[in-house]
Amino acid sequence: MQRFSTTINQKRTQEGQQLGEFVFMDQARYDISPHITVLGCILYSRVPKSQETHVSFGLNDFYHIEDWTVEAHCAAHEADRTWLNDQVSRIVRSEPRRKIVIFSHHSPTLAAAAVDPVHANSPISSGFATDIAEEPCWKNTQVCLWAFGHTHYNCDFIDDKTGKRLVANQRGYYLAQSKAFDPEKVVGVEPME
Repeated sequence: MQRFSTTINQKRTQEGQQLGEFVFMDQARYDISPHITVLGCILYSRVPKSQETHVSFGLNDFYHIEDWTVEAHCAAHEADRTWLNDQVSRIVRSEPRRKIVIFSHHSPTLAAAAVDPVHANSPISSGFATDIAEEPCWKNTQVCLWAFGHTHYNCDFIDDKTGKRLVANQRGYYLAQSKAFDPEKVVGVEPME
């Protein structure tokens, strides 16, 4: 991915600004304005022992990605979770008027509005989402928007406890595309007053 990022940015330089800016969001911060920051990471999920076997055999990730194990997946989750908590804490301390948007591949919530009812009790559900409701990166109200993917399910709702907006606008599976996918969806964030 890093090579892809470098290649795109080189083409952008060669061809002018027409390509736009490519930002590789793997534990990355990008300030889109003086008042709004985007934090991005994969936020791999935390797979409990009770689901390890089902997840390791039920998700393509574990047999199509060489040397990728449930243990490595969970360790990557911990690294991303720690990074997000650290970044949010730093911004809150040093830039209290800055709004934070988080982009992650995996879902940070098990809220009913974010889970496809068909998969709600699936033995592989932890391969797609982890409830991080007790984490500082979730609880902090400067985090106003969290957009995610990987679940193949679309949602757009406000979390009752934090007031943050959660958005997933996913095309769906290759052979079963989501009817709710909106290729023209735009989500806005207003700076703090």
